[in-house]
Amino acid sequence: MTALFESNKYIGHRKVIISSAGTSKRNNLKQYLRPNDVLYAEVLPNPSLNQLIDFFRIIQLTEKDLVFGIGGGSVIDFAKLVALFAETSIDDIKDNIECARFGSVQKALKLITVPTLFGSGAEQTPFAVCYISKKKYSVANDLILPTRVEYIPEINISASSNIKLANVLDCFCQAAESLTARNANNLSAEYAEKTLRLLVPIAKEYVEERSIDLSAKMAEASSLCGKAIAISKTTGPHAMSYYLTSVLKWSHGEAVAFTFVYFLEKYRLFESKDDSIQRLFQLLNKILPDETTESFFRSIGLELSSRALEVIESVDFTTWINSVNLERLTNGPKVDMTWLTKNEMEDYYKSLCK
Repeated sequence: MTALFESNKYIGHRKVIISSAGTSKRNNLKQYLRPNDVLYAEVLPNPSLNQLIDFFRIIQLTEKDLVFGIGGGSVIDFAKLVALFAETSIDDIKDNIECARFGSVQKALKLITVPTLFGSGAEQTPFAVCYISKKKYSVANDLILPTRVEYIPEINISASSNIKLANVLDCFCQAAESLTARNANNLSAEYAEKTLRLLVPIAKEYVEERSIDLSAKMAEASSLCGKAIAISKTTGPHAMSYYLTSVLKWSHGEAVAFTFVYFLEKYRLFESKDDSIQRLFQLLNKILPDETTESFFRSIGLELSSRALEVIESVDFTTWINSVNLERLTNGPKVDMTWLTKNEMEDYYKSLCK
């Protein structure tokens, strides 16, 4: 990480390092500060408007500042929001986000991201999330596509198996969704396919072991996945997953894998009618020749049966369906969605409990 901060490219610029308390302490980020640099190591999970406003009240930015986002997805999203709204009046940020006027921002600070968790690909996308009064908003602007992404495998190997499992599941589902997205093109499909071909053979070992080589490969998968999603965006499984993370407090990766298997089961009805679905199943048959996606998820540590039982016992399916982000849902294959009903979903998830 020393080489990153000492690059000649950054001479004459103040570094504004954004991180979480844990990441900052583990990596001793204070050691990289020059006299005028700033370290903000207070980012909380799920970036919020309140914290963003507090940041701008504490730290006065200039157009020459360089923003470094060092951490997981929440840190990177927060760093993107800081870079994008650095020159926006504090009084206008809330309206810009709620009314989706963030696209009108014409100038942002340069952003360098250093992900400590690999899989989401957030470090390679022009998207961020911001919560306002517990409501989730998506922010999109090409100006927050990071200027540089630095992968340091050494800082990833200490992640717990549960965190790495969630990251693998998120990476897998995002790449698979990207292949079926209406916004997909040949380039995003190439990135998505490369992601899955790289990810599947290393997934189990990566989750269970601590290896710089495996972390480096996972970083590559994350980068490819992010580049795919930056073009195609996500689809139905992601749209359905957020309710589970909110209500049941599951990790994002577990939630999206849980919804993904349901969509995959239903997509089989349209395999002969939709080219994108055909491409997905052809690839899955090649990279998982001897098992289903469900059994693959189980083999790397996802407890599908117990999760399904928890949903059956705790979730109101009608409320769940009504919570879905329609924009992401309609980005999926152009197929009949009449199967997305309370009874259909309940029957499927009950079958997983057996």
